Amino acid sequence: MKTLFYLLLCSSLLVSCGKSTQTKLKVSIGALTVGEDFPGGLWIVGQHGETQQMFSKVVPKGSSEILFELENGQWKFMAIAWDGGADRQSFEGQAACDVKEGIELAGDELALDFVLSANNCDHNIYGQSYDRGTGNFNPIKFYSCSGISNDIEIGTLPEPGSFGCGSSERYERGNIKSVRIVLMNKELLDDESKVSRGAVSRCIDFRYSEIEYELSQIGLPRGEADSRVLFPYMVEAFTDAGCDRAVETPQRYFFSRGFVKPSFNLKALGVGSSGYTYLFMDSEPLNAGAF
Repeated sequence: MKTLFYLLLCSSLLVSCGKSTQTKLKVSIGALTVGEDFPGGLWIVGQHGETQQMFSKVVPKGSSEILFELENGQWKFMAIAWDGGADRQSFEGQAACDVKEGIELAGDELALDFVLSANNCDHNIYGQSYDRGTGNFNPIKFYSCSGISNDIEIGTLPEPGSFGCGSSERYERGNIKSVRIVLMNKELLDDESKVSRGAVSRCIDFRYSEIEYELSQIGLPRGEADSRVLFPYMVEAFTDAGCDRAVETPQRYFFSRGFVKPSFNLKALGVGSSGYTYLFMDSEPLNAGAF
């Protein structure tokens, strides 16, 4: 599966009274598919090489173009798309990727093309080699635990498979009964940024009270530990099935650089291994008989 789409960078110089030069970025997207489309979503991420300024954008379905305003200089751009799998769901199925590094924005019009392919997902910017296959990021196995936040904070969480979250184990079973993931948009606005919801996965229900985890088909980059590349995720966890925000305000876990670093509240962490990304979430304990 290969797809080509174009980013048309329409630039203008903004130089006055010592202000830094910026480039107005007009992204014109024309997807040329070969028997494939991307119902699972299309995501573009950019990073300035010197300032580390970053943006991320989930491309709305049916869009013909999107707009940014970026500082001039050398940039890195990443793109990830998903075919949605058999059920055509967000962030599921075969992935296609590309990375463009050393792209110089200098105020001149520039045509930048991404060649999306499964092979291009095999790049260390998306995580360790065991975090991904050819075009398939490891599926996420969600864990509902209670009492793990201290070990997440100080870095002493045991290896996956060496512990459980049942009442007879080191940790208790948490009260999370459904969960979903939101890919976040990060928009650059002068000296600040605005973060908003981009695209949302299907709801994953925990089906059994005696099992503290639920395996999903969601595959996302876990991220690289030493990289500052932005993969902003929000995990929403609910104490009832169905992920219904009209009924319950969810507990939220925010991640800025994928799952390789703990969430902002130090209550969740994605641990990589061969085959799965284990996403451990701390919550209140599950009351006996409450499932």
